Amino acid sequence: MCANRKRLERLRHDILNRERHRLERQLARFNLRKIEDVVQDLEQRFGRRFDGGQVFALLGFKLVPVLIEYQTVKKQFKSLADDSSLRGATRATVVRAFINRAIVDNIQNVKAEDLDIQKDGDGWAVSAEYSVKVPLFGNVAACLDFHPTSK
Repeated sequence: MCANRKRLERLRHDILNRERHRLERQLARFNLRKIEDVVQDLEQRFGRRFDGGQVFALLGFKLVPVLIEYQTVKKQFKSLADDSSLRGATRATVVRAFINRAIVDNIQNVKAEDLDIQKDGDGWAVSAEYSVKVPLFGNVAACLDFHPTSK
């Protein structure tokens, strides 16, 4: 048993040495000059000033999805308030209905705990208050506050 253990240990040691030597050969072929060129290219690209069109495009790509989600939340709140099947329902049923609709419409920034659900006659008035922080670039972010209602 001891001889087998020594053979296995030598085999493991040989495999590890082959892998180490293979890795060292690959690293020897690694061209640091290409990496330096890529880094300098990025510095030049992002070091220049943005023009108005680039800033507008950046804001559009970052903020439009959040604004579309806000419109979707408003639409869902109105739909909940107008849903005749929820007229005599409990608050928990209305919350579950919102969660199901939020999953279908991919609403990610409004959670069940953000909802304010009030009885409004025989129906429901649904509202929420939430904020979304959108990273723009570097350490700059836009913070948007929303207050959608079913009214």
